[in-house]
Amino acid sequence: MLLNIVRCDEDVDGKYQPQKQANFISAKQKDELISLLQKTGADTAAFLAWARCRSLDEMDARTFPKAHQALLSKIPQGDGK
Repeated sequence: MLLNIVRCDEDVDGKYQPQKQANFISAKQKDELISLLQKTGADTAAFLAWARCRSLDEMDARTFPKAHQALLSKIPQGDGK
């Protein structure tokens, strides 16, 4: 391409490329996060913003360990599982 003029094939550099299929957390993991959110009294909206998801149903499975640990760290010592 010269001067943004397509000379062959198709101009695809600006096309939307869908993301790979995300792996979401399981129902058990979701229930565990909900329990921890309630136990810690954490602000759910702030937690979701921190986790970069709109709801727990949309949380990427790769985010779960970090999110779980963050909530566990908010529980006072001796009150955890």
